Amino acid sequence: GYYITLFDKDSYNGDDDVTEIKTKTAITKETINTFEADTTTSSYEVTYMRNDDQLATDNMDGKVSYLSVTTSSTSSFFYRRVAMYEGGWGTQSLVCSIKASTSTYVDMGSDFGCANDEVSSMVLYNIPSGWYFFVSDADSHSYWRDDYGEVKMKRSVTKKIIPSFERETDADPDYLQYYLRNNGLNGKISRFQVSTSSKFNKLVAFYEGNSETQNLICSFLVTSPSFDVDFTTDGYGCTDDEARSMKLYNVNAGNYFILYDSSSGSTYDDFNEIYVQSTITHWYVVPTFQHWGVSSDNKLIQRLLYYDNLDGKVSRFRARTSSVMWNSNPTIILKEGNGGTQNRVCNSLSAAGNSGQWYTYKMNSIGHCTNDEARSMWLYNIRKNTVIEVFDDVDCRQSDDYYVFLARNFLPVWRVDSFETTFDGGIACKGTYFRNNGLDGKVSCVRVRPG
Repeated sequence: GYYITLFDKDSYNGDDDVTEIKTKTAITKETINTFEADTTTSSYEVTYMRNDDQLATDNMDGKVSYLSVTTSSTSSFFYRRVAMYEGGWGTQSLVCSIKASTSTYVDMGSDFGCANDEVSSMVLYNIPSGWYFFVSDADSHSYWRDDYGEVKMKRSVTKKIIPSFERETDADPDYLQYYLRNNGLNGKISRFQVSTSSKFNKLVAFYEGNSETQNLICSFLVTSPSFDVDFTTDGYGCTDDEARSMKLYNVNAGNYFILYDSSSGSTYDDFNEIYVQSTITHWYVVPTFQHWGVSSDNKLIQRLLYYDNLDGKVSRFRARTSSVMWNSNPTIILKEGNGGTQNRVCNSLSAAGNSGQWYTYKMNSIGHCTNDEARSMWLYNIRKNTVIEVFDDVDCRQSDDYYVFLARNFLPVWRVDSFETTFDGGIACKGTYFRNNGLDGKVSCVRVRPG
């Protein structure tokens, strides 16, 4: 029950080599052959914290300058100790070591003798489960704009090496590690913090490139069910018209995240509603905002209202607990290009109204519509048994090319890529083309009979 601690320096600050011997049984006589190795026997344990593995002369044997003895485990040197190293896997020089608690906060460069922009790995000693170690490249006021990471202890450890801060892994039985990448974290740490709660719960991060590539634009915690961020004015450093992908951390099923091209959150420009239908444990990458449908792993449903492009044009983020699309009116968006691409031909056409009643839209009579332009359409929240007819004729007569679309069931989102194709979508819908001399790019009238 004795803890005998040997220091290279004549002080108790632990900024050089330290060796601690813990007696496990009563000892009459025992020989410790070296102070420079971790050793375990039936009667004692030796723990060695090395300073610099690059210098053969900078070690512990023959350099002991100070000795202390205690019988209190909580007063021992390695109780709740964190050692930070210049190199990966606890190599190169010891930058500093800290006696940690769940309120420890270190401003690297000014606290505990820890140098700024030096640490690349750490060694944990006698750390309990449930502790979180947070590191960041930036200071406390702007960490969400640059690299940062977190280590969560799954179980108590006597000694554990965290080999790098630029990893995300759940493979180790002792800890879970998060890393939000920008341009590198190893050797660039400016902040270190210990707590009993995570900074990666319901975290959203945006990237400049698709599939979490290029630079980190910004990140933030979604702190309320109606959380709202305007990228043109927010305090998170989000750059307007840059984001092409995002990463989600620890988000429960049932959440809705909506991304808008419009900074005001207008639905008269591109927007994408992302529904989390299966709880995201740890992390998940949304590779693009120009997608609609269910993800291959059934984690997400993306519903895209597509006018032009959304990747690289995101200006607003909103969180909701219910859908903005499913609760919206049935809507038709006519598009200039095939496949739901290019510009809008009209702001939008309503597919709502009295069931069984016909509603007619003449392109040359509606100020926000352009005649002879539409080649495809997006449909949103279309009721079951709704019929949509598209005509070349300006009065919606069947004397020229026309197209008939039938919704056999409720359709939250559907895209008609061309009016010159007949298809059968099974229980969802079907489309029939009645040909004369072509309809794409020649639409002059639309009729709707709501279901």
